Amino acid sequence: MAGQYGEPHPITAEERGYKSYKIFMDGYWLGVAGKRGGVKPEFANGGTYSFENGKYHEFIDFASWDSTLAGADILFDYSAEGAFYHQTGAFPNGDVIDEVQLRVPALENLTDDRLEGVWFLESATWGDLRFDPEKNTGEVSMKIYAFPIVSYGYWNKNTGSFIGAGVGRYQFDGKILTEQIEFSTWVEFGTQFAINVSMGENTYEQHWQGNTEKWRKAQIQPRKSG
Repeated sequence: MAGQYGEPHPITAEERGYKSYKIFMDGYWLGVAGKRGGVKPEFANGGTYSFENGKYHEFIDFASWDSTLAGADILFDYSAEGAFYHQTGAFPNGDVIDEVQLRVPALENLTDDRLEGVWFLESATWGDLRFDPEKNTGEVSMKIYAFPIVSYGYWNKNTGSFIGAGVGRYQFDGKILTEQIEFSTWVEFGTQFAINVSMGENTYEQHWQGNTEKWRKAQIQPRKSG
């Protein structure tokens, strides 16, 4: 709803002209923001988080605007009341961070919750393109389902460089995954996919328009500061 990043005072997302999402799930987080009416994310970042001694601790694995932020960890004061979440801290360079978020409401019930959680891409075929961890050295693709939101980030863990990100809404009935895209590096705004899903033990595969992806559910491994 509002944010301050080294500026004199917080400014609302509407005043800034941006729409921003932050997704927390099972020790992992993703942030995706874009201009209102835009199609591609202007900013994206992500990593892991933990709560320590009454503080919120955020570890950054990538930040689209500054690869040198990869590896940083930031300690926040926070409060969570009702649908509102507020966090304050500072970037490594000392610039103040002050963010207020409002929980995204679900407009319907989730039919099947088996996708809820954090997933990492194991392999994929997109037309003539392939994703293979042994060949795509250092590349990581993470997807978070936190109903009603689905988000994803793609980066190189060795360099901290950003590759792509996206966010939208989803529904899953046990066989068909429906994704409605809001911001994406690769997909046009408003695109809706009907994706065939087959669930495995801690894995799932999705097939659509000749593309195939295999994802594995993340194991929760909270990180500690230092």
